[in-house]
Amino acid sequence: ESSATNNSNTYERDVNDVLSWMKETGKTLLAITALRAATSSTRHHSPSKVGPSDPAATPTRASSLFRPVRSNQQYLKDISTCHELIKSGESYELCLTNALKASNSETTALNAYDIYKQLRTINPSPYGAYLQFGDTLGIACSSPERFLRVESNGKISSKPIKGTSPRSPDPSIDALLSSSLKNDVKNRAENLMIVDLVRNDLGRVCQIGSVNVEKLFNVESYATVHQMVSTISGKLQNHQSAIDGIAACFPGGSMTGAPKLRTMEFLHDLEQGRKRGVYSGSIGYISPNDVLDLNIVIRTAIVTGKDDESKVVSIGCGGAITALSESDDELDEMMLKAKAIVDATELAIMVKKKNNGRTDDTASGTVHGKESSASSNNAI
Repeated sequence: ESSATNNSNTYERDVNDVLSWMKETGKTLLAITALRAATSSTRHHSPSKVGPSDPAATPTRASSLFRPVRSNQQYLKDISTCHELIKSGESYELCLTNALKASNSETTALNAYDIYKQLRTINPSPYGAYLQFGDTLGIACSSPERFLRVESNGKISSKPIKGTSPRSPDPSIDALLSSSLKNDVKNRAENLMIVDLVRNDLGRVCQIGSVNVEKLFNVESYATVHQMVSTISGKLQNHQSAIDGIAACFPGGSMTGAPKLRTMEFLHDLEQGRKRGVYSGSIGYISPNDVLDLNIVIRTAIVTGKDDESKVVSIGCGGAITALSESDDELDEMMLKAKAIVDATELAIMVKKKNNGRTDDTASGTVHGKESSASSNNAI
């Protein structure tokens, strides 16, 4: 009788635990459903209620300033082609990209430094950079991704990013978005494929048995997005240098797909032979003592042209296509990744107008209550 009573109590506790779990899970699902419904409404071009610099703003598919090099319709067709290539066994994952471009009277007096100052405020990043080459090429980069690091002890590591989710100003919703990203099957599959690719690349120059995955499916949160990041490391063979590491791993697998070389051939055709330029490349430093730290050039504005000519601002953006990818979601993700750069460019134009085209630091100005001068020490 005592045994029966104990079993009954255990059963009741188990049932209560299950019911409690179901209740909490139900709340989570309802919150995610509400969020998806809100996101879906933007696909029908409902008006946004948030400002252009609001980190929670849902990405829109239209911009008064920027236009895609390949139309959104063409991008969706390209995604379908990627699916066909995957189904036929030609590739596992393709990092399909496009570019947004702006070139009109508003961009004529703009330079990369103007955009970079805004990026440092609204989208600070650990691997950012500002570079100016003469008066015809400027780069404003706010990359969150490390391509390759080599330390003085011979340790080599990479932190590929695959998996992106928007942020929310509501802490509870933001936590759900982060958790949802971490447990998303599609994003984990994307990330794992690139992890395997990077392991293979590092294995070409590392000591046998030294390559390992330090962190898998880790979620890092930035000003405007959550990112799924994995960390892979190894120990360089004694006769291999930091430069050998670059040769083995470049270009970064997160910007190609897998298998790397074959997939790059398909991407060349899908992207109509257009060169990505600095985008998808790498910026960083290489020191004489065989130490280096390089980023992946993403979340970046490229400004070309002289001040007395029409300037062109170009933003590369894209995403990994796998068998689980939904075309509309991929298009939204592409725009989400570009959003901070679009916002920074528009803010830079507003500051220029406010200060009558002056470019000195004292004229950096304030937009929407935010200082546009650099305020973060996260950039390299």
